[in-house]
Amino acid sequence: MKILKTKVKINLLAAIMVSLLFVACGKDDDDATKSSSNPFSFLEFGNSWTYVNYAYNDGEIDTSFNSFTLTHKLDTTIDFINYSFYYAINQNDFEGVVFAATDSNVFDERINFPLMWKNYTVGKTWFWFPNPEREIKREIVSINETVTTEAGTFNNCIKIRESYIVHTSSGEILLEDFIYVRNDIFAVKKEAYRNGIIYYSSELIEKNF
Repeated sequence: MKILKTKVKINLLAAIMVSLLFVACGKDDDDATKSSSNPFSFLEFGNSWTYVNYAYNDGEIDTSFNSFTLTHKLDTTIDFINYSFYYAINQNDFEGVVFAATDSNVFDERINFPLMWKNYTVGKTWFWFPNPEREIKREIVSINETVTTEAGTFNNCIKIRESYIVHTSSGEILLEDFIYVRNDIFAVKKEAYRNGIIYYSSELIEKNF
């Protein structure tokens, strides 16, 4: 088994959504408020997802598919905050962290998790600093999005905007990701833009739960 580093970026949504399997349901999946002691009811070992990914290059579209399955978790404490790191393995036998849950509302800027929260508020903003020269901003911009994919229609999705600026010799580039999640599903869709032009997208096409 090939092991990924556990210090994972949540472009694990890119590696997640570049990594997600079989429910071909044409019906609306609109029950986003299932009662459960676990606010993230998708966190069951053996649950799996399949995503289709599109890369847009000079008028052409490259298509790929990825899947992953939850395998185990690791409970740990970082700076007095308790975390549960959930691991998954993808179709290429790579394993790594895809999600981190915490019992605290505190967000440590040195940790690139959690992307998903127990409670969502429009305008909620948090940051991550992957290096001293880059600041990645995340903001909840909507809590009632409807997203339709091959896996079904998902109501009440959370829309999160992730943005940062890259400085190049020819000027600044604004990179924006719009990620749609639901606490009982996980990631439903992602769109990535470069200076307002889409260059990548990924969406859920199958799940086994």
